[in-house]
Parts: sequence; C-alpha cells; structure tokens
Amino acid sequence: MLLPRNRKPASLLNLPMVLKDQIAVVKRFTGGGTVVVDESTLFVSLICSSTAIPNVPCFPRPIMEWTEEVYSPVFEGAPGFRLREHDYVFGDKKFGGNAQSITKQRWVHHTSFLWDFKDERMQYLLQPGRAPEYRKLDREDYRYHLSKPWPIPLPRGCAPSPWSGTSTTPYSKEQEERAAAILRERTERMEKRELIKQAKMLALLEEQEAKTRQMEEELKKWTKEQEEKMTAIQAEVEKEEEEEKQVEEEVPLERRRGGVSTSKEEEIEKTT
Repeated sequence: MLLPRNRKPASLLNLPMVLKDQIAVVKRFTGGGTVVVDESTLFVSLICSSTAIPNVPCFPRPIMEWTEEVYSPVFEGAPGFRLREHDYVFGDKKFGGNAQSITKQRWVHHTSFLWDFKDERMQYLLQPGRAPEYRKLDREDYRYHLSKPWPIPLPRGCAPSPWSGTSTTPYSKEQEERAAAILRERTERMEKRELIKQAKMLALLEEQEAKTRQMEEELKKWTKEQEEKMTAIQAEVEKEEEEEKQVEEEVPLERRRGGVSTSKEEEIEKTT
C-alpha cells in the first residue's frame, strides 16, 4: 500500500485486514490518494523544471491541466477522456490518480494507472472522507481498468456510451454508421501519417546511403593519391641511392689510378 504524506493510516486503510494479511505500507513524499500496488498498477512520473516548460506555472492546477494535454493524444481513441478534479477519467470512470510535489521551480507529477485490479484487494482501502461526487459510488462503479477493450468513439450529439455509467440505451443504426465513419476517417489519417513517416525515413536512409557512398569514393580517391605519392617518393629514394652507389664505386677507382701514377713518377725521379 502506498500512502500520501501527512495522512494517518487509520483514516485511509482497513487496518485489521492490512495487519492480518501482513500488507506492506509505504509513505511517499507527495500528496494524493492511497494506491494499491500490485502487478497491474502502472506508474508514470514526470520530473520537470520551469525552464523546460516556461508556459506552465509551478502550481498544482496548471501542472495538472498541462498533463491532461500531454495524455490527450494517448487516449484519443477513447471517448470522454479528461482530467476530472485530480483524476484521469473516461466519462465518470476513473482509470488514473495523480500526486504532485513542487519545490521552487521544479516539480514532480506522479500518476498511477489502473491496468487491472482485483476487487478483493480494494477492501484494504477505506472510503476517503472527502471525495468527488462521482466517486461516492461503489468502487466497481467509478473505476475503469485499461485492460478492457476501448469502445468506438461516438460523434458529438450521439447518446453517451453505455460503459460510462450514464446510459444503457443501445446504439441506433445511424449512430453506428456515424461512429464507423469516424473510425474509418481516423484509421485513414493514421495510415496516412504512417505512410508519410515511412517515406521520410526512406528518404533519410537514401540520403545517408548516398553520403556513405560519396565518403567511400572520396576515401578511395584519397587512398589512391597517397599510394601514388608513396610510389613516387620510393622511386626517388631508390634513384638517389643508386646514384650514391655509383659515386662510391667511382671514387676508389680514381684513387687507385692516382696512386699508380704517383709511384711511377717517383721511380722516374729516382732514375734521374
């Protein structure tokens, strides 16, 4: 069990059941309500600063209204999504609760989404003393878990969806046709967006491949130029070494020739 700060467990929990079943109880540093934590609870936290979203004042209500805009595209296919007081709802059905903590120009916004829940585990909770009107019903009547299939959204002016708890009237033929048309239109938009996305990705890949080929060609050209330069340098070095070798071979020959002529001159001088 996850409790908000500054709240007493006795006012939120069915303590005899909690103690009997040895349920772990943890207090968090944010406000909000009590959360039953199990494998079917999804947690999302947004940690932001005023510089990241300067158009959102660091106060609870503006932050929650901003998060409603953030999640609206996610739940576009489900009718009746909105922020109702401190909860995310479909019509009158709550599927997510919020908690916040604000410090100077930074804040954290927690959300616990109900993917599914077991009714027997909800017996560990007490009905809160202060609760919105729509939540003063049985828990099964005001909670909605996201693992349920979402219904087809109805166009404006149609009867409310039966699952919202406000009506049990079946859809008329005209309503079904209008809902189907809206669904087809949304599907076409999604397919169009997907095709545009794929076309952009394909163009980006082609551009990257072209750049890669250009770089490979430039690398081959540069490598060939370097090899030619190295070949020319090697040929020049070999030529110089050959010239030096020839010079070294000619010098001893001249010395030998010079030495013989000198000895003959000495003999001539001696005879004279």
